[in-house]
Amino acid sequence: MKQMKVKCPAKINVFFNIIGLDTRNYHLVHGINQSISLYDELDVKITNSNSITLSCSNPLIPTDEKNSVYKAAKLFLDYTKINTGLEIHIEKNIPTEAGLGGESTDAAGIILALNHLLKTNLSKEELNTISYKTSCDVPFCVVGGTCEVEGCGEIVKQSTIPYKYFLVITPNVGHSTQAMFKLFDEQTKSYETLPITIGHNDFHKVLTKEIKDLITKVKNNTSTIAAMLTGSGSSVIGIYESEENLNEAYKIMTNILDSSYKINKTHAVSGIELTNTQD
Repeated sequence: MKQMKVKCPAKINVFFNIIGLDTRNYHLVHGINQSISLYDELDVKITNSNSITLSCSNPLIPTDEKNSVYKAAKLFLDYTKINTGLEIHIEKNIPTEAGLGGESTDAAGIILALNHLLKTNLSKEELNTISYKTSCDVPFCVVGGTCEVEGCGEIVKQSTIPYKYFLVITPNVGHSTQAMFKLFDEQTKSYETLPITIGHNDFHKVLTKEIKDLITKVKNNTSTIAAMLTGSGSSVIGIYESEENLNEAYKIMTNILDSSYKINKTHAVSGIELTNTQD
């Protein structure tokens, strides 16, 4: 039985600009995305069942067609015209509704795992096609590392940023991406294309007092390059020049915030990691 473990890193946005709508009324964005060392893990097995079986350590996560991992696996098998069964378990560590791309990175993980396990050797363009059909953030997660992202997420170009250390703080409240875009459109009369600026996120225009206060606390109490919402949130990140600064910030914010906040020290990583456990 073919089997694989997959480490799927969270993503953060260190720049996020909403620049307009396409002909389908989907939001066009321009951003800089970074993979970080906060991981979900997948166990993937090829079986003879001709069905996809999905399980998850978090009982609140759906394990049917509503799950992006299930959707991505089905799209991959349909595209490659391969009839096989899959058994997939998700060990969930990335907070949900937090702007950290947990669902997208897991979907990217299954796409890359199947491309390896089934020896399909799909091109970058083919992987991008399957990824984008799954969800807007999946193309970036397939590439991983540091990337400039444009369009509705389907245009991904490798890039660089000078910062590698990030504090990730997630409050005990989630943000629906769809709801945040709706709120942005209701309160913003026009779109503006901005130059890349580390620390800028257009969603700062529509933040709750709690998130604004959290960003201010990170800015005022730690030696951060920038403090900002990642994606549509609800996670806030602090960006640091050194591991020493990150460790100091972690201690400070752990003392300031109560236990309802999840606080993670992270660093930049290159993307998804695949490990064969059985061939």
